[in-house]
Amino acid sequence: MDSFLFFWGMYKRASFWRVLRDGYRPDGRTNIGLLTYSTLLLVFLIVHAFRNRNFYIYIDFLLIGLWVFWLWKSIKRAYRHYEEQYASRLEYYKQERQYLRYLIFRDEVIRDNISHGISISDALAHIETDLDTEVTDVLKTSIFITTGLSVVITLTVNLIGKWDTSYTLLVLFVSAITLLIGISILGSVRSRKVKLLELKRYLTWLQREEALTRATE
Repeated sequence: MDSFLFFWGMYKRASFWRVLRDGYRPDGRTNIGLLTYSTLLLVFLIVHAFRNRNFYIYIDFLLIGLWVFWLWKSIKRAYRHYEEQYASRLEYYKQERQYLRYLIFRDEVIRDNISHGISISDALAHIETDLDTEVTDVLKTSIFITTGLSVVITLTVNLIGKWDTSYTLLVLFVSAITLLIGISILGSVRSRKVKLLELKRYLTWLQREEALTRATE
């Protein structure tokens, strides 16, 4: 189990939130421009929420789009050393930036220097046991999603024609974002099986890289 716990700790360091955080600190220095823009964006969203103007909604969507683009560019700059060497792999495993997080995971393992007694094979065997005995419960997620969608649909029906368009769009926007955040949080709490499968893939890749390195020495 010690081997598994070691690699599990390294895996948690390579989370998607780590990628977002590094987007604000490319080259090891805080991206002041992006941080300032993010702060101003939050202020604008709060101020616009209390303004009865339809065009504010469109401005907010534009500002959010610019923020996403700027953050994406900053993340690419933070990991450009990986882009240059592993471009095709990063493109193929781009969903949830899986290969990028694997490279972070691998570098964390190398940085910590695998101690004596830590074995990839032992960790993989432990994962297989966990997967075979993992208990999942999709009921809570289904209820949450169904309830959330019902609330959004009910709000849409009740608010159309009653409130000003800007308030209606704002309520629907906030409801949708809240639902997405709730699903994400619920998924992160309940997705242990998915994380185990992803860690299994990472360890398999790492094992193959080590075997290839030994073969070429």
